[in-house]
Amino acid sequence: MKASGAVMGIGENVLQALSTAMHARTSQRRLDAQARAMATLDADVLLHRLVTPSPDRLIMILAALRQGVTAEMITSVTGIARPWIDRLAERADLERELAATPSPDPALIQKAAQAGIGAADLAQLLGTPLDTAAGYLSEAAVSLAPRPVSGSESARIWTRVPTLGNNTPNAPLGKSVVIVGPAFGRIGQSIELDHCCVHAARALKAAGRKAVMVNANAASACGPTDADRTYVAPMTAADLKTVCHAESPDGIILQFGGFKAMEMAETLNQAGVPVLGTPAASTVLCQDRLRFSTLLTDLGIPHPRIGMADTPDAAMDLAETIGYPLLVGSPADRQGRRKTIIMDARMLEQHVMDASVSAANPLLVEQFIEYAIEVEADALCDGQSVYVPAVMEHIELAGVHSGDAAIVVPPYSTPPRHVETIGAMIEKIALELKVKGLLNTRFAVLNDTVYLLEVRPWACRTLPLISKICDVPMAQRAVEIMLGMTLDEMDLSRRLLPHYGIRSSVFPFDTFTETDPMLGPRMRSIGQVLVMADGFGMAYFTSREAAGPALPLDAMS
Repeated sequence: MKASGAVMGIGENVLQALSTAMHARTSQRRLDAQARAMATLDADVLLHRLVTPSPDRLIMILAALRQGVTAEMITSVTGIARPWIDRLAERADLERELAATPSPDPALIQKAAQAGIGAADLAQLLGTPLDTAAGYLSEAAVSLAPRPVSGSESARIWTRVPTLGNNTPNAPLGKSVVIVGPAFGRIGQSIELDHCCVHAARALKAAGRKAVMVNANAASACGPTDADRTYVAPMTAADLKTVCHAESPDGIILQFGGFKAMEMAETLNQAGVPVLGTPAASTVLCQDRLRFSTLLTDLGIPHPRIGMADTPDAAMDLAETIGYPLLVGSPADRQGRRKTIIMDARMLEQHVMDASVSAANPLLVEQFIEYAIEVEADALCDGQSVYVPAVMEHIELAGVHSGDAAIVVPPYSTPPRHVETIGAMIEKIALELKVKGLLNTRFAVLNDTVYLLEVRPWACRTLPLISKICDVPMAQRAVEIMLGMTLDEMDLSRRLLPHYGIRSSVFPFDTFTETDPMLGPRMRSIGQVLVMADGFGMAYFTSREAAGPALPLDAMS
């Protein structure tokens, strides 16, 4: 097994640091679901599962300890050193005590907070709403407060820890802007967004602002001197509110934290935190596939036909209306990680049965444009005009995840008239959405028609690539737009590139030899390379040599 990313947790003791890392690694909803699932298993089953290491091992250890399994027994089946299990046993004892106490007293709440049990965990243990759990912490004079890791306010690395009583808050930097980085160090995504965060911090400093970073990635490309302060904290609305309450920033930038950061924009706005850039409503609209389809129809922009089905029969009828092949998935899967290509009615019938389609679990059914060329573009928009440095063409046909497909800049086979059409579509949709900052768009070109597939008003993995190939610091320019500059003031050049740039993906199939290497809508790559050369052939050949496996040198290879 190989890890796909990393997070960091910092606290005043092991349990606080571990709790922070757990919340940074995954969402509270997933943690709650895991805890409930483990609670249904008996001790013997848990011990049997603990023998084999797994991503859920830590949750299973806590579940076993809650059921009375001794630390000695867990050490014997896992091989984990006893002192670590003893620390977890302390937390499990506290959790059992809290769960058995309908109205915990302030002393017990304080003890729990010192062991890393926060409001969300407390709500789960007590079976109460989050607001009630937060009230218990408030009554016990427990609050989250930022604290420098070194103990000195001049330190650049900070965290947030539970504090007891009325502590004097640390002084904010003043005239600052908070930059939210990626939630965790996911391979194939995080390093690109970290690149954006670093360039954003530089742009803020050049504009005379202090840069405050929030990032839970231990392997972050953002060094300790890139930002004036870096908070090692999970990317949750509660943590971001804590940082903003302490720093009183002029605003917060979410566009470099990916979709997870952008979906918190409305919550932060309601809490009085000024979110810089694109309106939160535009982000919500882009992720609502049905509403967005209606908008594209109103704007006269071709796009795949789409619909929602809440019964198996409705799914079959909708498929006949749209036509095969189809791309199906859950409406809740906003990032498309679990989409499946359906080629005919038999495949759909089996999928509908497996997915248990119902009113509570509807199915999103979308036209899949087969044998199309997929094209992608990153753009800047200031609300009045749009700048597209270049269009990126996927070498694989549409249907391969954009993180897996090889990408060439400028387009190698897309006709210039289609490139112009793509630019016009981007301008129309960006101005309609009132984008201020970055925009990523995906298109499919088939039979002389350009279809708009997706719009994401935030930084995506291609942004550093297009910045390097076109020599345009896109992230810095986006921050300048958020601070009030216009594209006209930047005087960005539009020119033909004198070279080709190709991004090729790295896959793990040489290690996982029994894995099906067929590419599709779910991302499989674990890395990437970027190569630039005067000609397309040399650029592609070199990129495959770097990413592996290399192209054959003769017909017999």
